[in-house]
Parts: sequence; structure tokens; C-alpha cells
Amino acid sequence: MTKRFLSLMITLVMVVGLLGIMSETITSFASDNSYYSSVIEQYKKALKNNLYTDTINWVSSVGKYINSELISASRTYKNYGNQYSDENFYIYYTLSDLNNDGTKELFIGAGKNKNSVRLYDVFYYNGYSPTHLFDLTFGYRTNLIVYKDNTFAVSGSSGYNTSSISYYHLLQNSYIPVFIEEYGMDQGSCYHISNKWIKKSITNQKYTTVSNKLYNNTKKFSWTKITQKTKLKTRSVTSVNKDKKKAKKAMKQAKITKLTAKAKGKKITVSWKKIKKATGYQVKLATNQKFTKNKKTVNVKKNKVILKKLKSKKKYFIKVRAYKTVNGNTSYGKWSKVVKKKVK
Repeated sequence: MTKRFLSLMITLVMVVGLLGIMSETITSFASDNSYYSSVIEQYKKALKNNLYTDTINWVSSVGKYINSELISASRTYKNYGNQYSDENFYIYYTLSDLNNDGTKELFIGAGKNKNSVRLYDVFYYNGYSPTHLFDLTFGYRTNLIVYKDNTFAVSGSSGYNTSSISYYHLLQNSYIPVFIEEYGMDQGSCYHISNKWIKKSITNQKYTTVSNKLYNNTKKFSWTKITQKTKLKTRSVTSVNKDKKKAKKAMKQAKITKLTAKAKGKKITVSWKKIKKATGYQVKLATNQKFTKNKKTVNVKKNKVILKKLKSKKKYFIKVRAYKTVNGNTSYGKWSKVVKKKVK
């Protein structure tokens, strides 16, 4: 299973150059939600065909954006001779900025209702067409979980006593998943792989603990059910670029000042001077000045936040920047000076 993930990373690295060349195009067009319409239209076709339950070789009938694993895993059916009775479920979509670049990605999931949706696919716009963030040939993948800090986990199983949970994050302005770590079970033996690809054995209890926390601190999405009437809002490129310029202009001179941090118990209260045109603020903290260790990012609307559940006797580094959002297009101001505070 690990080899499959390595294969994914190698494939993704090969397209880094192409994505770099098209970065300006992506920035110009990805905010226009209508560029994901082709994905929605193919799922509408699938719904019209009863999600291809009547087609023997249905895989060849679907479009390139349809996820067979999502449809198969979301359906519970019983075989009555040649008749299949499907349990009621729906396909949902939502749009969210996963890599904090000011543009939104398309998320596809399924469930009986919007409160039970399992997130499964993510698309970004590469300047020409919607593109999968992940290679869909991974037949064992059963879920994709996104957390509040925009890191995400890919979980799945490829057989009895064989499963894995791999964690990733996206760098800002990048669509290349960066591997964080993996926990897994191979024929009953549990292991851990670090971000340096060092594999070590762990206890079954440790793996169980990680598995039980899989859905803690997950990001809440506002899901919309895909129906035959679903149509993504179309906006002109001129209109999108106008919104981008407006957001960028508002943040051009935005500078965080009077930043203070006060520690009490395992909490740090951070405050700063309010910026009039800001939609909100992004607060980042970590246990090192490069912001690479134990890092955490929080978006807030007010010019004050209480950072909780911090580690005792640890020194934290904190910085803040403002952001402005206009019709889904986000622009960020400059980071503030870094302040440090030790938790008692």
C-alpha cells in the first residue's frame, strides 16, 4: 500500500512544472465556479441513469469525472435475482479554498442527507479543465477527511487486516499534496511512516487510538445536493478579475499593528488593531520561528482570538495577517511581526 502512495507522489511531482507554468492562468480563472460545471453535469447524467445500476459494464458509460468508488461505496443494495433495491442516498458538492490561495476547489461527496456526507473527491481548475487532486485508480481508498487546519487524511483498506491512514497538506498556491505521515496495518502488523519516509513498527493499541481520532476536528462544509436543476453560477472572467483587484487593493496597505499575546494556563489570548476593510484575519502559531513545528492556522472575524489546548512549558511563535474576500475571491495582507509567548 505504501508503494501506491509513493507512486502517487512521484506522479504528482512530475506535473509540478506544468502547474508552475499555468499558475497565472489558475489564479485568473479558478474563482469562477462555472469552470466546474462539467463535473456537475456528469453527475447529473449519472443520476438520470439511476447511478448506472442497470448497466452491466457501467464503468465504460460514465464520464472521466465520475468516481465509481464513491457511487459503489455509498450504495447499499440487496440482490433479488436480477433486481437491485438501492438504499436512498444523494451526491453532494461544495466549494472551499483548501490551499489558502484565495480560490476555491470543488468537493464531491455522498450521503443520505447533508449531515452524513462522506467527502471523497477534490477538483481544482488547471487553467483548461477540472482536475482530480488524487489518482482515482486507488481502489482501496474509502474516504477523504479534511480538518479545520486544511490538512487532510486519506483512509482505506485493501484487504483483511490491511488498512492505512495517510495525512497530507497543500502548500499555499500549490496543488501538490505534501506527505505528513502514515499509520497503517499490514496483515495485522501495525506501523508508522514519518515525513522522512522512515517506517517503524507500532502497537495495535497505538493504531487503534489514531483510528478512533480520525474524525476529530474535521472541517464543516455547507453541502448542496446535486439534482437535475443544479447549475453553478456563471460569471465573466472580467467580473472575476474585477473582484480580485478589489480584494487585492483593500489589502495592499493592510498591516497588522499593536499585536499582543497573553498566556494564562494552557491558553494564549492574541489581539491586534482592527483593520477597517478586512473580512477577517488569519492567525498562525508554531513552536519554532520558521512555523514548521506543531503549526496551527486559525481564521477569525474579530481582532482577537483565544488559542486553546496548548502544551505546558512550550514557547509559541505567533503572527497575524488580514484578508479581504469579494464574491469568493480572497486576498491576504502582509504578515505581522512575530511575537512569542511561553505557556506555563
